[in-house]
Amino acid sequence: MDLLKNTSIPRKLTLLVLAAVATALFLSCVAFVINDIRFMRDAMVRQLTSLANVLGSNTAAALTFDDTESAQHVLSSLNVQPSVTKACIYDAEGVVFATYVTGVQTYDFPSTPPSAGYRFTADGHLKVAAAILVGEEQVGTIYLHATLDQVRQQLAHYAEIVLVVLTMSFGTSYLLVSRLQRGISGPILALARTAEQISTNQDYSIRVAKTSDDELGTLYDEFNHMLEQVETGKRALQEAHRRLTQQSEQRMRAIVETAADAIITIGDDGVIDSCNGASCDLFGYKREELLGAKFTTLLTDADDMSWQEYVRTKLDYDSSSKCASKEIEAQRSDAKVIPLLISLSRLVTDEGWMSTAILRDLSESKRLQRELLQAQRLESIGQLAAGIAHEINTPMQFVGDNIEYLSQCTDRLFQVVDAYERSLASESLPRSWDDRLRDLGDVIEQNRFHQVREQIPLAITESLEGIERVKHIVRAMKEFSHPGGGNRIPSDLNRAIESTVAITRNRWKYVAELTLELDPDLPSVWCYPAEMNQVFLNLIVNASDAIAEKSGFDDDERGRIVVRSLRVDENIVIEVVDTGCGIPEDVRGRIFDPFFTTKEVGKGTGQGLAICYNVVVNKHGGALEVESTPGIGTLFRVTIPRSRPEDTLDPEYRHVAAEAPV
Repeated sequence: MDLLKNTSIPRKLTLLVLAAVATALFLSCVAFVINDIRFMRDAMVRQLTSLANVLGSNTAAALTFDDTESAQHVLSSLNVQPSVTKACIYDAEGVVFATYVTGVQTYDFPSTPPSAGYRFTADGHLKVAAAILVGEEQVGTIYLHATLDQVRQQLAHYAEIVLVVLTMSFGTSYLLVSRLQRGISGPILALARTAEQISTNQDYSIRVAKTSDDELGTLYDEFNHMLEQVETGKRALQEAHRRLTQQSEQRMRAIVETAADAIITIGDDGVIDSCNGASCDLFGYKREELLGAKFTTLLTDADDMSWQEYVRTKLDYDSSSKCASKEIEAQRSDAKVIPLLISLSRLVTDEGWMSTAILRDLSESKRLQRELLQAQRLESIGQLAAGIAHEINTPMQFVGDNIEYLSQCTDRLFQVVDAYERSLASESLPRSWDDRLRDLGDVIEQNRFHQVREQIPLAITESLEGIERVKHIVRAMKEFSHPGGGNRIPSDLNRAIESTVAITRNRWKYVAELTLELDPDLPSVWCYPAEMNQVFLNLIVNASDAIAEKSGFDDDERGRIVVRSLRVDENIVIEVVDTGCGIPEDVRGRIFDPFFTTKEVGKGTGQGLAICYNVVVNKHGGALEVESTPGIGTLFRVTIPRSRPEDTLDPEYRHVAAEAPV
């Protein structure tokens, strides 16, 4: 039936009827042929059996008198029976007495006479044997061997007749069925054409004309009734769709109008087509003032560019349906510049390209971000406070000891001076100079004057060194914790690195040896020094934590941290290399995500590297790269442009950079 599933209904009916007729005729003809063949075989058996009996009677006398010639003569009469090809007569002893063979062929007859009866062989022959009797006594056996060529000829004749009958019947049936099937297939095809017309035109008012009262007529009635129900349902659905569309549009307008973000639709020519209330609040204009205005006139970096050019160059639009969110700057009606996050999507309408811009004011977010950065900086100072206090206490302790020693030395010096004054006083008793020198020598020896004179310069020098060390730590803390101004200024990154190393010394000195490989000719860099201090601190602290995680505080397995600075073309590169535990490859792509950390709970906030990335990439237009091999170590590379590439900066900082002195 799979062969007919894609065939038309008229052809299916025709083929089914013809197949049924052909099958019936073929089976009938086969039955008749089989029956005739069976009768022919039975008739042939009867004929040969009778012939064998007649020949046996005619040759009985020859057997009795042993007259082979007479028996041979009787068998030769078989030449009038073309179907009999071989025959023989056995005597009473079972010996071949006379034979008959057509043509010149020879034949080996059975050595013993077959039993009376007949048998059809597999090679298409009939063998008949009959006893030759004289009275009640068997005097021999006659054996006949015949072919079935006559039956085969008759079967071929029957096949020709069957073929002719089938051909004529098939043709006649085809002519009749071709006409009669139209009464069934015609209404069905009409119904199919009507259904196709309804489906194509979506016109459910069309009806099928009923032509009969049979099952097809019932099908027509039910089909028309179904169309009435579909038409009624379609009208109800259209009405419901109209109401839902109206409600959806009203709800969408309400959502857009009450949205906290500004939503603006912009035509292909850059003219504002619609805007919500938040847009008016954001830019400080009335709705009537915004509608019909060029959107690029609200942007600070659009210059004289067209909307299409701005979308392509500034928003990195790449002919896809959406572009990534970008930070831009816009100017309010009061001339205040505000940072915005724009998300742009574009679609094709009947009027052409239409852009939908969703704008979010980032002023508060940027303020909180700056506060977070300062809080992170102060938090870092707080976390290092105990170590810094220890670093200050160590030099101050030996400074105090030296001052106490100097105080004791001062008392001894005063005693020696007093002895000199007494010896030189005019009112003193008359004494010889030898006595006076002897008394002075005793005082000098008692107060160990010569030792004190040697130790005092050393104590003063050591105290000055300790005080200088404390001054260095305090100065580094002051430089690091200072919030900085709003401008980028030329900064010495080598000095910033040295200050950061100084205040973090207590963090790394127990786990690693820190080596500075700073370029002495490193030029100054336009940057935010306070933010860069925070970057260096986070990277050095992370390096010491990675080494501690790998080796602990074992003095025999101290790690190594190398901080180097160098100039590469017009960029300044800072590298922080450690021999810590490394960063697994499966998390390396997430280390700059906010709040992501690989440290244990309570040991990291996940903000350090995120702040580094924001400062280096967004604020300075630089790059922050990482190379790491688990178990070997990690390298963080900070690249900062030496000049002021305002076009590479985050929009929030472009006007700040432009205002900075050259």
